[in-house]
Amino acid sequence: MTITLPALAKESGHFYYRDGSPAYFVENKSKPGQMRPTTLRDCRKLGLKPSVTLIIGESNKPGLVNWKMNQVLLSALTLTRTDGETDEAFMQRIRQDAAEQAKKAAERGTQIHGWIEQGLSGGYVPDEGVEFVELAWKELKPLKQEWSHEKSFATERYGGKVDLHSTAGIVIDIKTNEKPVADATLWDDHAMQLAAYRFGLDMPNADCGILFVNHKGMESRLVMAEEKHLRRGMMMFNALLDYYYAKTGL
Repeated sequence: MTITLPALAKESGHFYYRDGSPAYFVENKSKPGQMRPTTLRDCRKLGLKPSVTLIIGESNKPGLVNWKMNQVLLSALTLTRTDGETDEAFMQRIRQDAAEQAKKAAERGTQIHGWIEQGLSGGYVPDEGVEFVELAWKELKPLKQEWSHEKSFATERYGGKVDLHSTAGIVIDIKTNEKPVADATLWDDHAMQLAAYRFGLDMPNADCGILFVNHKGMESRLVMAEEKHLRRGMMMFNALLDYYYAKTGL
């Protein structure tokens, strides 16, 4: 029987089996032959582990909040109010336009991230994606590591998938955006993600960093995290993990 997969579920909604394999989708019993995104109910029933990004989603992300606010402001500045349009109607149109622009930006970032992953692992990359792979490799090559790609894992309480790691002890996550890399900085959610990843890979002392790729200015920069920030990040992540389990009843 042919199994049909829906569009990939958002990373924030991912779950993992106990053996570390992804459980992004489950069989849709009401529609034989089709799959649907995994839900919290499935997680309870199958004993799945929530993803690192799902847990971090319980916290406030200043960088993301500011970006969303800027999207709304840009829409408000560029849209023209129609004659007779009420405040409520105009505000709703602004929100819809901002949401659409955010969706397009997210889709573009996901596409570029995919090209980079494929290129670094030796897979096929279309011509339009080659330059992004080269941008990423420019920062990674000086490290002289043998990289493992897209490694998934599960601990007793959570799971995840790591963009890049080396057995020599380096964990890297790739972020694509439109911000100048000169301004790139690590936020608390970055520290939490990296710390949770290295623990999940059983590499508690690994060096960790974020590889930022600006797909508008065509720049890249690798920013490594300080050990004190990683230790703090793990403490924050564990607190959020306890909160998530208490809230969901898992």
